[in-house]
Amino acid sequence: MEVTRSWDGFERWTGLSTRNGVLLAQGHVGEEAGYAGRARAFDAATLEPLGPAFDVEGAACLASPVGLRSAPVVVHAVPGALMLLDPRTGSPLRRVPLRGREGWRGDPTGLVVGAVGGRSTVFVLDEEPGNEHAWWAVDLDTGAAVPGLGDGFRAHHLTRERLVLAGGYLIVPVQRVRVDDFLMDEVEDACRRVYRSSDGRRIAEIECDGGEETVAAVVGGRPLMVVSGRVYALPGLEPVAGLGRVPGRTVSDLTEWAGLPVAVFAQEGGGHLTGGDRPFRLFFRFLDGPDRPTVEIPWTGAHGLHDMVATADGTVVVSTVEGVHALRVDL
Repeated sequence: MEVTRSWDGFERWTGLSTRNGVLLAQGHVGEEAGYAGRARAFDAATLEPLGPAFDVEGAACLASPVGLRSAPVVVHAVPGALMLLDPRTGSPLRRVPLRGREGWRGDPTGLVVGAVGGRSTVFVLDEEPGNEHAWWAVDLDTGAAVPGLGDGFRAHHLTRERLVLAGGYLIVPVQRVRVDDFLMDEVEDACRRVYRSSDGRRIAEIECDGGEETVAAVVGGRPLMVVSGRVYALPGLEPVAGLGRVPGRTVSDLTEWAGLPVAVFAQEGGGHLTGGDRPFRLFFRFLDGPDRPTVEIPWTGAHGLHDMVATADGTVVVSTVEGVHALRVDL
């Protein structure tokens, strides 16, 4: 197995995403006034920087807008608008004012871009006053709201969360707030809610572990989702495979290797150790049959896991407290 480490000198890339060979790393750098958001684009295979780091506060995502350009762009929210940025430089390519949301504060919980009816559409997860949350969608060309796309729910402590599109379905991280009779107080059950992205119809809902990132993708010709150590098929949530459950956080991704669907995941251990000291182990499991074994990726000494993504060429990119590493798995 070949391991490549990025030597860009920054060790706080806590969020990773990929599209069309571009890896976008997001993190924060300490300043006198607090923490400032930063982002940088890398070649997903080599971890060579594609340009300098640039400022980007809050939620952002990589997207390939319909008809705009072949290379991915960064879609980022600002007050009253969406910005399209060049991931190589951070330079603005276009500003899209949001019609009817001119006073929007521009600090969404999550963003994702897809196509609805052949048009680029931005799905936004947003927090509203009084612990009210909602997702909505806008046309990326016009900034106008897309009729019928949106829903609301009540939640506590919902911070940065990933919206995910997979095979015509939108997966939204939600909470079900209920009153616990024993505690005599409100408690939250973390869930994943599945909607049809074309018309906003709610399809399904499933409980998940709190703090778990949303993971879903079209692999092996069908949309799959990982929830609490199990892989499910969308939209009916039919079980596909179990990845095993151990104490500690699980970070996972879905992709295809050698044309076969595969789940790649990290299990974090360490018990009482703080997040920056916890060791973790990497595994993968092919999903083309029920008897496929879980295989450990032999990378020793890993600790302080932030995020992980897997690409179709057999590369696993891992962000830790020691920087970003690319592992080329021997298939």
